[in-house]
Amino acid sequence: MTQMQHQEIHRPKGVCQLLGISMATFLAIGQRKKLTTVKISKRATGVMQSELDRFLADIRTGVE
Repeated sequence: MTQMQHQEIHRPKGVCQLLGISMATFLAIGQRKKLTTVKISKRATGVMQSELDRFLADIRTGVE
């Protein structure tokens, strides 16, 4: 079995604070599949640090 690398998972509210965006903007970004979320439990989702890094890199380079 392979060992998973431990990564920080950010909750949506924390992502909004980090990016300086509203929850509505976060949800719109997610619906457009620009930012992939992971299911933490039945009612909770999050964003892995690597996904957040990729998203920010895409913004910097102008990838749509």
